[in-house]
Amino acid sequence: MVLVMSALLITTAAVLAVPVLVLLLQALAARFGRKRQGPADESVRPKAAVLIPAHNEADAIARTLANVKEELAPGDRVVVVADNCSDDTALTCGDGRSRGRAPRGSQLRGKGYALDTGVRYLERTGPADVVVVLDADCRFQVRSLRSLVEACARRDAPTQSLYEIVGVSESSLGTIARFAWVIKGRLRPIGYMHLVCHAS
Repeated sequence: MVLVMSALLITTAAVLAVPVLVLLLQALAARFGRKRQGPADESVRPKAAVLIPAHNEADAIARTLANVKEELAPGDRVVVVADNCSDDTALTCGDGRSRGRAPRGSQLRGKGYALDTGVRYLERTGPADVVVVLDADCRFQVRSLRSLVEACARRDAPTQSLYEIVGVSESSLGTIARFAWVIKGRLRPIGYMHLVCHAS
C-alpha cells in the first residue's frame, strides 16, 4: 500500500511539474533570448486598417475611436463591426473614417463572425497593407499603432501586441492580477517566440 501511494504521489508531482518547467523555460528564454531589432524605416509607413468587433459597446466605443483616430496616419482607416447590437454602437461610430456595420443574423454572432464580416468589407473596399484587430474596450498607447504596423510589415508575419491592464485597484488582489497579466501577456509570449525561433 505504501508503495502504491508513493508511486501515485511521484506521478502526481511529475505531472504537476511539467507546466512549472514549461513556464520556467519560457521565462529563461524571455530573459536571455531577447534580440535587438534594427530600426524601422521611418520613410515607409504601411497603410493600416484597424478592425474593431463590437457587441453592445455604445458606452465605450466613442472613447476607443477617439483614441484610435489620434494614432491613424494618412491613408489609414478604422472599421467597426457592430455584432448583433441592441444599443447605439453602430450609430456612435458611423462617421467619416469609421464604419458601423449592420448587425448580422442572430444565428451568426460572436467575434469570429464579426471579424469575418470586417475582413470581407475590407476586401470589397480595398484591402490595407496591415489589418490590426482591436477590442472595443481597448486603447492604443502613443505611437503604438505605428510600431505595431511597422513590426508586422518588417517581419511579413502576424504580430501580437502587448496587452496591459489599467485601472486595477492597489489592493493585494489587484497586485496579483497585474503580476499574472504580465506573466501571461508579456513574459510567456516572448519566451515562446524565442523557443520557436531557436527550434526552427
